[in-house]
Amino acid sequence: HCVKMLRNAIMCAGDVSVITHNWQKGYEVPIANFKSIHARQKWNRIEDWRSAH
Repeated sequence: HCVKMLRNAIMCAGDVSVITHNWQKGYEVPIANFKSIHARQKWNRIEDWRSAH
């Protein structure tokens, strides 16, 4: 039951958007910029891209 719910959540919300990281003064590591635009994709398009590459 739980595995099926996780699988459905991943497949229904496929997001291949890039999350950039920026250096910020006062931090020792880059900080993720979650303000980037996200676009859900159809799972079969993600699978097709993966197979081609």
